[in-house]
Amino acid sequence: MRLQPALFATRSTLVAIPLLAWTIACGPVSTLPTGVVQPAVVAQMESLVHLQKGELPILISAPHGGRKDIPGSRHRTGQGMATGGAGFSTAWDAGTEELALELAAEVLRLTGKKPYLVVGSFKRNFLDCNRPPAIAYSDPAARAVYEVYHGALREDCKEIVTRFGSGLVVDLHRQGTSANTVYRGTKNGKSVTAMRAKFGDGIHEGPDSVFGRLKAQGWNVHPDPGGTEQSGFSGGFITQTYGSERSPTDAIQFEFGADYCKSAEQRKGTVKALALVLVELAKGYHL
Repeated sequence: MRLQPALFATRSTLVAIPLLAWTIACGPVSTLPTGVVQPAVVAQMESLVHLQKGELPILISAPHGGRKDIPGSRHRTGQGMATGGAGFSTAWDAGTEELALELAAEVLRLTGKKPYLVVGSFKRNFLDCNRPPAIAYSDPAARAVYEVYHGALREDCKEIVTRFGSGLVVDLHRQGTSANTVYRGTKNGKSVTAMRAKFGDGIHEGPDSVFGRLKAQGWNVHPDPGGTEQSGFSGGFITQTYGSERSPTDAIQFEFGADYCKSAEQRKGTVKALALVLVELAKGYHL
């Protein structure tokens, strides 16, 4: 397969990266399929994945909020695959792409510095970046996008640890179980192992934790903030892979009910509260 130059973009920044250079830097992209990836995939990559290099030890991810087709790809069928929390799904996390971009903008407004950003604009029918490769995609075109998404996450996590010593991956999702609830996913503390070891369990489930601070702002959170996490929302592939059970960075999955992200007005309140808590955490605990 011939590798062609591509642009990977955010709303505020364009970073020109030859795909060959990206392959060398990010490792797994070197395992791109030997089948033909249509030039349209390469040409439209900047519109399929929002990438932003950051100036803070915070990385915002949102893999399921997009509505764009992947050129040359086909809908996944999930035939013969398990469903459920860790299985096959094509459910759309409506509003989470916008939520991630707006959250990044609010963090920038509060601090004058950008968080890292990896956000998908593609439909989950084609690709699920919160699943392992075996059930994430079904063709070379979708695999190419998958490798870009995870190549960016991996490279950003490595850069954050090098620059700041530690950091936090914030993975944004939407759930349909409870409209007025936000569920925490950390594999019951495993994906924030480093944070807990450094600051104690209070950073995970006490009043000074992320969810403890959000509860103080009037959010309905589960756990509250202590206790066992909800089955199915306790942390997916991204949280497990880039959390500190397996990685130097910590990771928290947020599963938002519709009341927090359905409309622009609802997202405005969510973004304001969450950005403030993340900035306070970064300052107070020197993440």
